[in-house]
Amino acid sequence: MMLTSLGSEKDIARGFEQGASDYLVKPFSPAELVARSLRLLKG
Repeated sequence: MMLTSLGSEKDIARGFEQGASDYLVKPFSPAELVARSLRLLKG
């Protein structure tokens, strides 16, 4: 999972191309981070 301030379409696409399983752009809420982390852990 990538946590970044880079939020352009190009940045997001590059993150996924580099192997990110999810991409969160700052600022994000703690609840969103927890929800996305749990989703990834459940696989």
